[in-house]
Amino acid sequence: MKYRVLRNCYVYEILYHEGEVCELSDKAEICEKNFELLDKPLPDAPQAITEAVNDEDAIIPSTNDLTCPKCGKVCKSEFGLRSHSKSHKK
Repeated sequence: MKYRVLRNCYVYEILYHEGEVCELSDKAEICEKNFELLDKPLPDAPQAITEAVNDEDAIIPSTNDLTCPKCGKVCKSEFGLRSHSKSHKK
């Protein structure tokens, strides 16, 4: 894929200079601070739905309300909610 170099940096011991356009391997770890993607990949085409959705298959929201009453943050556990609520007591 083609990238624009945003600042001087090294990738696999090769120095790339600010402003250059280069092609890097998909395996290379690319930092957004150093490179801007020029050729954006096309999104995958949506898959056709072949099965009808039953009401039984629908996701049912949890009956446990783990939402912070002060800011609305949703926590995954009661412990997480208790820990989060301490941040409002400062």
